[in-house]
Order: sequence, then structure tokens, then C-alpha cells
Amino acid sequence: MIQERRKHKLNEYKKFLDKKFKGVETKMASNGEFYVSDSNGRNIIGNKYPDLALSPDVYTAYKNAYIIEHWNRMEARQVKGIRKDIQNNTVQGGEGLAKAIYEYFEDEPGMYDEENMNE
Repeated sequence: MIQERRKHKLNEYKKFLDKKFKGVETKMASNGEFYVSDSNGRNIIGNKYPDLALSPDVYTAYKNAYIIEHWNRMEARQVKGIRKDIQNNTVQGGEGLAKAIYEYFEDEPGMYDEENMNE
């Protein structure tokens, strides 16, 4: 039962990584550990996470590559999201200058809450 589950997960990892990096394959390093390489023969994980770059078995190599790719996507998404937030959260100043929203509120200490004007 456990072996079947591992085979199923391994096939999922392979399918995902092959879609992302065409021509992935398993390679063995000179020390006997495994890694997943792209079509050029380079380790997919690279130098960013050296502890996860080599694995004792094929399943762990694919699992690590899958996890690292997930982390890389999340990191890219957050950078893009922060960039979009900065672009979208601006308020036009009096002379046509755009200011970040937090600068606008710091410059106007007399701002009040429009919903609770009676308080």
C-alpha cells in the first residue's frame, strides 16, 4: 500500500516537473546521490538550496525538486503581488504627484473616520 502511494506521488512529481522543465531526468552524482536534471543536464534545484540538491533516492530527489519549484512560484507570486500593491495603492496629491497611501495619511494627521463622524 505504501509503495503504491509512493509510486503514484512519484508519477505526479515527474509529470509536473516534465511539464515545467521539458526533458527532465534522474541523474546520479559522483558520490552516489541522485538529482533531477533539466534537458541540459543541470540540477533543477541549483545553488539556492544546496542541502536539498542531492538526495539518497530517486523519490526524494523528485519530491525535493517539486517542493523547491513550489517555493520558487510562491516567492515570485509574492514579489509580483507586492509590486502590484505598491502601484495600485497611490493617492493623487494636490500638484498631480502620486504618493503612497501610507505617506498620504502621515501627512494628514487631521484625517477622520467618515463612517463614525459622531464619535
